[in-house]
Amino acid sequence: MRLTLLFLLACLSAANAESNSKGPNSPIVVGKVIAVGDDEESVTILQEGGYQRVIPIPEGTKVAFVGMPKKARELTVGYGAKASLKGNNTKYLKLTLPLEESAPLGPERTSMDEETIFSAADANGDRGIDYVEMSRSIYHSPKHGPDRFQGHDEDADGLLDENEFSNLLANVTWWKFSRQSPAEWFAQGDADGNGSLNQDEFGKTFDGGSHTATRFKRADSDKNGSLNETETAAYVARLINAEGDEE
Repeated sequence: MRLTLLFLLACLSAANAESNSKGPNSPIVVGKVIAVGDDEESVTILQEGGYQRVIPIPEGTKVAFVGMPKKARELTVGYGAKASLKGNNTKYLKLTLPLEESAPLGPERTSMDEETIFSAADANGDRGIDYVEMSRSIYHSPKHGPDRFQGHDEDADGLLDENEFSNLLANVTWWKFSRQSPAEWFAQGDADGNGSLNQDEFGKTFDGGSHTATRFKRADSDKNGSLNETETAAYVARLINAEGDEE
């Protein structure tokens, strides 16, 4: 009975971890700004699922205009948005310019060097990568993209220079996991040397975080509770071919 209860609690915890940005009452709201309130005291965000969420912007809310020029930094209908709520308070609101279309670099991207990738993403040729350029070509994630860009824009000028971009690229899944062969990743993860990866080894190797169990189950194609080299190679290939990180 106790084991059953613990299993149910673990499943519930995993479900909550996966759904914190979905549903009409989620604490993380990701979507597009469809209205700006009077005196800019709120914005309405159209969230996945068709939910319209009115996000108050009281004094003390951290509002960030991510990866855009200063002249564009105002509350505007059509901007991408990510808000974090705690009760009736808005902890932060991050806004990005709208992404008109995606233009991923394609399968040849893993054989490019960093300078070539930078130039390919720099669509306007200003020697800096803005949020839209990053999202269009390098890493697309409406939920995690604003945080990732902001975390690497060290001087907060709205552009990633070559050094900032290099640091960001090093943490982009498709680039990171293409720097070694699947066999090397498997060997790195197989801490006990038994020829397979358990869930703990998998999480430490592939940065699973709160999603480790879900990702491990997805990778474990024969459902025997461990990953062999073939399953690991298939998982690495999926990471490399993805346009954004697995959610």
